[in-house]
Amino acid sequence: MKKITLLIFSLFLFVGILSSQTIDIIDSTGIVNNTISKVYNVASGTIYEYKVDLKNNTSNQVEVRMYAVNGGGTVNDWKVSFCSPMTLAGGGQCGLSGAPSAPIKLEANETTSTSGAVKFTQGSTSGEAVVKIEVKEVNGSFTDSFTIIFNTGSQSAISTEIVKEFSIYPNPASDNFKIKHNYGPNAVVEVYNMLGKLVTKVKSDFVNGVNIDASKWDNGYYFCRLYNDGKIQKTIKLVVAH
Repeated sequence: MKKITLLIFSLFLFVGILSSQTIDIIDSTGIVNNTISKVYNVASGTIYEYKVDLKNNTSNQVEVRMYAVNGGGTVNDWKVSFCSPMTLAGGGQCGLSGAPSAPIKLEANETTSTSGAVKFTQGSTSGEAVVKIEVKEVNGSFTDSFTIIFNTGSQSAISTEIVKEFSIYPNPASDNFKIKHNYGPNAVVEVYNMLGKLVTKVKSDFVNGVNIDASKWDNGYYFCRLYNDGKIQKTIKLVVAH
């Protein structure tokens, strides 16, 4: 019974980690998963094309669609359509406003070869439109997302606010796993076993991820704690199963 419970828990945990790591969403500034990008000087009633690419981080082919979700804001009469290669139409054509993109097939570790675009039409009123862009696998096993705030305010053209992220994958892990975060180079990750014993401690800039060798660790649960400025920011439970 304990083995079954551990297996079920491990599967749920694995799916949760996978859902934030499968697809990288890339704009002109780099990877924008879980970030908020702000686009200013978008006049009422005008069209803005936000260039975006997708990268498949898995070793399998995936098929996804992109969706635009209203994230709130003072302007709600905006429209969004997804432009080639985010639709099956060629020549830079765009899909119907309000509709999801056509299915996008990505081979293992493939990045879309030509930038597509999120075609945004600002509403008739001035203010701020909050658009959450979701990338969902067609079979529904994962969702990645980022948010764009289109604003008529007169500030710099594009700025990005990073939402703090800390992830470990694969989880469950067998011999190796990767730690990734964007808390900066002063952050420290400590890993403890179920008895509270420190197993490893790593200090590095984890934006691109760092590999940890767990091949000699005992099977079981571990707690990965991220510290920044001496304070615990987040804790992730890791399962090691050889």
